[in-house]
Amino acid sequence: MAGWEAQQGELAAAGGGGSRVVVACGPRAAEAYLLRELENLAAAARHDPRLVGWPVRVVVPSASLRRHLASRLVQQPPGAVVGVQVNTLYGLAVGVLERAGEALPRGGALFPVLVRRLAAKEPLLLATFSPLADGWGALLATVRDLLDAGFEEAHAEAVEERLAELGQEAAVERARAVLRVAAAVLAEQRRLGV
Repeated sequence: MAGWEAQQGELAAAGGGGSRVVVACGPRAAEAYLLRELENLAAAARHDPRLVGWPVRVVVPSASLRRHLASRLVQQPPGAVVGVQVNTLYGLAVGVLERAGEALPRGGALFPVLVRRLAAKEPLLLATFSPLADGWGALLATVRDLLDAGFEEAHAEAVEERLAELGQEAAVERARAVLRVAAAVLAEQRRLGV
């Protein structure tokens, strides 16, 4: 704790924030490390409430990971944590644009329409998701997570090849169809200029 406080004092004097990259052996190890670090920061803030003025921002690649991490954060001691924000890369970029007074990306409302329209062209997805009450919602979340994680059209062929190596089971074929929809959504967004 004293090291963290000294680091914060140095940062305050320099007028900057403390960012660092940590490499872990797998996602569970990374999550455990992050939760320990956040617990240490919360403990330091309980001893010195002025530290709450130093917001902690955790950036993750997808909305589903953001929800998972936020849930885990409040499940761990000490429970509710003040001053911690968990953002997706996209959410962080939108926040930066808003604070800079720049226009936000267009086409957000069009995304669900594109996903549904393009997914309906995939017979396996149509059969899987259309009978469900909010089946398209699950597909929307999956495609959004893929795109939030940085999936681009250029990745489609390599990922499709890797999936093909896994076999022809229904789950693999659905994954390939979802991949095709994600790539088609990106192509359509580019064509429409959104």
